Amino acid sequence: SIKCTKCQHSYIGKTERQCVKRLHEHGAPKSSSELRRSDRLKAKSTTTTTTTTITTSSVIKEITFAVQQNQIETGHQMNWDNFRIVMEDNHYYRLLIKESLLIKAYEPELNRTTHSVPLIVFPDELQKELLPKPFDND
Repeated sequence: SIKCTKCQHSYIGKTERQCVKRLHEHGAPKSSSELRRSDRLKAKSTTTTTTTTITTSSVIKEITFAVQQNQIETGHQMNWDNFRIVMEDNHYYRLLIKESLLIKAYEPELNRTTHSVPLIVFPDELQKELLPKPFDND
């Protein structure tokens, strides 16, 4: 989960990949200082030679994530340093259920969907008190 630094709009989402990669998809800045590296890798000297070709086109990238859209429309920034892993699971379907329960209970403003899977087992939702808090100050 993540919150906007100014308007406190929030987003709850799941990922099976590294959190950093998912945050970058949502618009987090890419900085080499954010990478987590072992001391052994930090001590290694690196030499890199790259060739970059930049091509511009008139194709405008569609804004696919509400988090990015919020940043563009409001000029606000998300609190990327304080994202929170609320729940974990090794099974994809259970992860979808957990995400759906949190979205239904907390109704984050930046989530475009109300659930990831039908909540047949929990038709009346779960009380917030039974779920972990997705944000520190809730």
